[in-house]
Amino acid sequence: MQDYEIIKQAFTNQSALVLEGLNRLEPAQWDAPTRLEGWTVYTLVAHMLRVPQVVVTYASQAVSTAPVVDRLSYWNFNGQEIAAGVTERALQSGASTTRADMAQTFAATRQAALDTLERIALTTVISSAYGAIRFGEYLVTRILELVVHSLDLNAALPSIVKLDQQAVALTVASLEGLLNQPRSAEMTDDIQFIEAAAGRIKHPSMVIPAFT
Repeated sequence: MQDYEIIKQAFTNQSALVLEGLNRLEPAQWDAPTRLEGWTVYTLVAHMLRVPQVVVTYASQAVSTAPVVDRLSYWNFNGQEIAAGVTERALQSGASTTRADMAQTFAATRQAALDTLERIALTTVISSAYGAIRFGEYLVTRILELVVHSLDLNAALPSIVKLDQQAVALTVASLEGLLNQPRSAEMTDDIQFIEAAAGRIKHPSMVIPAFT
């Protein structure tokens, strides 16, 4: 996986930008609504906290089998069918963390994930929710989560989280691969494309079940 160093840097950079945004949040903003039904900013950030958490957890679960999913096939599920479970896990993730401590908790968990990136080989096959996957491939799915949910935060609180261009590029490539067709001619802007492909903007030619 020749792009592993780019993947590692993109994860490092985008998670740092998320942390910077969290540190700028005012107390009242944690309870602001988001465009994700029933989720406040706090719920969304609790969900985002799972990104570094699961990187650490799954990386500790190396397996001896061949990978069965990659950065694209990992997303072969229906988002509507798992929505309730995703919300429940987000709430559980943040249950022991107050709004005042959330940024600090994210920082500590992010650092644990970065330490893991330095220890785990890119070719290591790990366990995941959707089957065995190479660690580097799994990181790409987490970068996509960070980018899309950073945009969700920005929709609630404009410009609260900046975006890393390498992370954006990896996310665009993943979404284009999942659509399995060329990007619509009018979708020249990467952020607009991500918003549409991830189901935040309705577009008839861009429907990915994982993001419905």
